Amino acid sequence: MGSIYKPKDKKYWYISFIDPDTGKPKNRSTGLLATHKNRRKAEQILLEVEDVINEKKDLYKNSNIQRATIGEAFERFLKMNSDKNIKTIGDYERFIKLFSETFDLNSPCTAIDKISAKDWIIDIKKIDKQKNTIYNYFKVFNKFINFLFEDDYIAPPFKINSQIKPKPETKKIIVFSKVDIKKIIEALENKNTNFKTIVIALIYTGLRPSDIIELTVEQINIKEKVIDYYSPKTKEYLSVPIHEKLAEVLMERIIELKSGKIFNYATIGEIGKAFRRFLKANGLNKKGYNLRTFRKNFATIAYENDISLMTTAKLLGHKNISTTMKYYTATEKKKLATDLNKMKFTLGE
Repeated sequence: MGSIYKPKDKKYWYISFIDPDTGKPKNRSTGLLATHKNRRKAEQILLEVEDVINEKKDLYKNSNIQRATIGEAFERFLKMNSDKNIKTIGDYERFIKLFSETFDLNSPCTAIDKISAKDWIIDIKKIDKQKNTIYNYFKVFNKFINFLFEDDYIAPPFKINSQIKPKPETKKIIVFSKVDIKKIIEALENKNTNFKTIVIALIYTGLRPSDIIELTVEQINIKEKVIDYYSPKTKEYLSVPIHEKLAEVLMERIIELKSGKIFNYATIGEIGKAFRRFLKANGLNKKGYNLRTFRKNFATIAYENDISLMTTAKLLGHKNISTTMKYYTATEKKKLATDLNKMKFTLGE
């Protein structure tokens, strides 16, 4: 039950009640002067508030809805996704920062309904950011909403009209030209074995920098030409064969180190910074190349050399071959034309 009272430093009747959305006490002014005559009006307001509270209590009880603020639910969301990689966690944190500009994190989760959700999506599409950044905000929002449904923070479930959903931008897949990759390999001769080895490893394995940054001498079997590695992305221990050219470079590095980590880099950012400096020094810094280009380049070369889709997916550590297929787009038309010209047509007698 709620109550009516007049604070010492105020001149109006106030009502106090337990918020059914959060389970926390709330106090609100009735806007009525604290007179005997207005007391009955204040009591009527309290009765109306209690009716709403009871309706919500019944709804929550029947729907098994948990009482929590948006902020509290998001903390649980983060906890349940704490095993995700650091980039994904960063995406979640950037989302909630933007989300909190519209939604008070101290508000109950039930403040998020279909109308407010649609309005938020429409608003973020107006932000002066790249389409893929906005799409990423939406992806995290959609995941958070599904979490709220599944864990009974909000009900009933609602769907967002596909027409207002942000669309990702399909960017052209950039790979190294044959001239540039040759230039890169030649320029590596003047670099230390640490940088040289990681670039050669990225070229000949197509693995993510995060897959190999912690690679140790003990994980490399030169005799069998196999690398054992742990992928933070897929959270799996995997093995891939080593190309003969890479085996030669790895052997040189292993002889130098004897044991321990192969690469002297603490973070992916350090590798990226070193590679950007290398590109600039060799006049290749304005071609859109970055560390991700190595992976796309590997898949493209595999496609051009008729390596099966399944084999390429396994070499890249892809769980789904549809991911591998995206990389093939860059050379598909060129290869289709080449394959077409291999066909022999007999025309006439």
